[in-house]
Amino acid sequence: MNTETFEHIVCQSGAGRPASIRFFGRITEESAGRFSEAFDFLENIVRSSLIRVLINSEGGSVLHGMTVYAAIQNASVPTECVIEGMAASMGSVIWAAGDKSFMRDYGILMIHNPFLPDENDGEPSELVKAFTAQIETIYRKRFGLSHEKVRAIMDGAAGQDGTFFDAAAAVKAGIIPESHVLRTSKQLRDKVRADLSGITDAAAIQAVMNRITPPEDENHPSGEKTTILNTKLNQRPMNEEKTLSPEYSADSTLDTKRQSNACRTAKSAKCSAHRHTG
Repeated sequence: MNTETFEHIVCQSGAGRPASIRFFGRITEESAGRFSEAFDFLENIVRSSLIRVLINSEGGSVLHGMTVYAAIQNASVPTECVIEGMAASMGSVIWAAGDKSFMRDYGILMIHNPFLPDENDGEPSELVKAFTAQIETIYRKRFGLSHEKVRAIMDGAAGQDGTFFDAAAAVKAGIIPESHVLRTSKQLRDKVRADLSGITDAAAIQAVMNRITPPEDENHPSGEKTTILNTKLNQRPMNEEKTLSPEYSADSTLDTKRQSNACRTAKSAKCSAHRHTG
């Protein structure tokens, strides 16, 4: 097996030791397949004691995102999911798959309702309704939130598409405990805030987060460090999917339903790659 193709694996120290794997970029059939193959390698070939999933994703296909969710959720070893940058839309569902969910103190979490890229403002299709109920159940059971609270978060405030959280807001909402916020240096937090200042496009936010690398001495969720597998880390976004699939990605304008509706009329299934919708 050529493990050099496993570009998602960033840290592993062999059997009985923790490992880290990235999911960076949009969720497509290709990206989900490559991630799942690498995850299976860590779980069943390397036999890592713990698999830590580092996430920076704007979301994407619900169908293929559920493949990633299932791989993590059904793992035979303990798992931790960490928001290294942004976990938006279907990316937030993947984040909820781990035994434990953490986020950096500069991280961004976004939760909203799924949609089909070619849907208009009419009644959601039965497929979208089914995915919505499935995702709602995941959030409710994973974070111990009431049906009403999850629905309010997914719907968002009036005129908004879902709800955005920084780490402090996620704690206040009861999504994660304070102990699951991974503290970084003030210098790094200030840099992230400065780099994100004025940016409202999802792809641009994700690009900024891709460049953020916490120092090796920053705290690890499990308290145990791993070693770098490859010195050259491939951080390119995963290829976008060309086939039409239910989308669950965040509206890049971080704005109102008006932008979401305009995007939904686009003819390309790649529509949500340019918005933070879903």
